[in-house]
Amino acid sequence: MDFYQRAKRYSIEKFAASLLSLLTNASEENLIRLTYLAEKIPQKESYREKIQWIRTLFQTDHPGLAIARES
Repeated sequence: MDFYQRAKRYSIEKFAASLLSLLTNASEENLIRLTYLAEKIPQKESYREKIQWIRTLFQTDHPGLAIARES
């Protein structure tokens, strides 16, 4: 793995870790907004569909999300 790939991977890992720590304290409204932003990132349609599904869970206040936020 060359330097560029290592730097890219490191950046993505740090971004993801920071994002996950912020999500535990985010409001439902901000979580829904983030799904719209996250939907623009992946190139595969299947990933975008999963993000849309997650947004639906936030919008319907799915009980499983409360469990995920506690951990």
